[in-house]
Amino acid sequence: MPWYVVGTSFVAANISTEQFIGMVGAAYVFGMCVAMADWGNIWSFSLLIWFFIPFLLASRVFTTPEFLEKRYSQTVRTAVLRGVTIISNITAFLAGVL
Repeated sequence: MPWYVVGTSFVAANISTEQFIGMVGAAYVFGMCVAMADWGNIWSFSLLIWFFIPFLLASRVFTTPEFLEKRYSQTVRTAVLRGVTIISNITAFLAGVL
């Protein structure tokens, strides 16, 4: 696929109800400074694109859980994915919802 299709789908996958409702309301109250955190992701996305994606493609895997299963085992994949999901939901998403 062309790069612009992949990039557009990557950005579209990151959009959720937090952006449609929460960020619009926060931008109305506080101004456009709310969206500046998203512009800071340019550097992290660039790091992913230039360093980690070639590594994953050379390993012939497409997701981090798939890499964990190939490198270690199904048990490690499940345990790490469960742990990361629970911790991220508690620390990142629950704070924004509350």
